[in-house]
Amino acid sequence: MPRTPSGGIGTVPDRLKVVIQREQEFTRTVDGKTETQKFRPAFFVDADDKMDVAIAWGRCWRNKKTGVIRYDCPYYGITRKQQEDWEVIESDIEVVENEQMGSLYFWEINERAQGGRAYRVYDGHGRIFDMREDIVVEAIVAKEFNGGIFNGKYVWVKCGSQLRIARHGSKLYESLLEAKVRKGMRKIPNKDLEVGKVYITKSGKEQVYLGRVKGKGMVIVPLNRWNYGSIPDERTHQELFENFCGGRMDYSEMHESYYCSSHSLVEEVGSVDLSGKILP
Repeated sequence: MPRTPSGGIGTVPDRLKVVIQREQEFTRTVDGKTETQKFRPAFFVDADDKMDVAIAWGRCWRNKKTGVIRYDCPYYGITRKQQEDWEVIESDIEVVENEQMGSLYFWEINERAQGGRAYRVYDGHGRIFDMREDIVVEAIVAKEFNGGIFNGKYVWVKCGSQLRIARHGSKLYESLLEAKVRKGMRKIPNKDLEVGKVYITKSGKEQVYLGRVKGKGMVIVPLNRWNYGSIPDERTHQELFENFCGGRMDYSEMHESYYCSSHSLVEEVGSVDLSGKILP
């Protein structure tokens, strides 16, 4: 099963910039039947991000004599005089609100060079783009795919640094909305941190504050959740903490990496029982 990425780091952009290539013919053959349609390939970017990669992707070259369009650079292996026959054409760029999309139509599965697969879909505006395999599986299980149409509600989200389609209302979408809120939160002042409390960082990591050691700084330890395939890790904060400290906590045995002078904790989300632990 394809694994859906973590929604701990990312956001749901308010606006998008869309780089749109010129109209091209796409052909598919299914069960001996060949079909050709024209689409405009589209590259979606968070409107607040740099556009260099998207602009380079959308750039094409047109032969002044023949009118032929190429999206790979035609200059390699030809003379400077031959290069003069080609002119660079930049793609259109649109700025749009990141609104819900519905009725995305399946076109084909595109095999990628490193073994991955992308499901190409197109919208009612004639734009064709990728939908990741994990979202396709989610849509099928949710009975949102019928007759070649993804009939749910979809929206562009940002996981880490990558933009991708997510199902509106899905766990990934909700997690990224939470990440968006955390991104704008101020970190908790050091003086307000409480020993034994569980806090969450801007990047969605759960950590426990254990106090301060003179000459070394604050002690903050992680609560790591591990997901195996599609099985969620639903252990309690206490179970995660006990797994980390092995039943006891002694500052003399604490690794130096858990001492810090600053943190990125923004919200209290729980607490753990520190009975039997050796604290400063």
